Amino acid sequence: MLVFLGTLIKVAWFTLGHACARRCAQHDLFFVRNGHLETALFSYVQPLPMLVENSIQIAWDYLERTGELGSPEAASKVLFDTIEMLIRHGERRKILLANKAIDAYKRFRAERHLELVS
Repeated sequence: MLVFLGTLIKVAWFTLGHACARRCAQHDLFFVRNGHLETALFSYVQPLPMLVENSIQIAWDYLERTGELGSPEAASKVLFDTIEMLIRHGERRKILLANKAIDAYKRFRAERHLELVS
């Protein structure tokens, strides 16, 4: 089954009669329900600078509200480096990017705290 969107061609594999949603790459283009192909809303793809900015802002707001935000310089470096690495590996979901950056920053803080204590 080929689904055309502008110049993009998305290929979908599905089993007819199987009542479950399918994802095509990073975009919700269609899904299969009870063996019938149905269209879904196309999820907007943000330009990379906006994706990075929004992901960092989500992570920053979370860390700030929970009181876990330490040095702004260290936090911005860890958040940016983590998000950049994930984007280079093809990830485009901003909530996942933010969550991974938060986890990386928490690990960074824990390792740094251990270094300061020892």
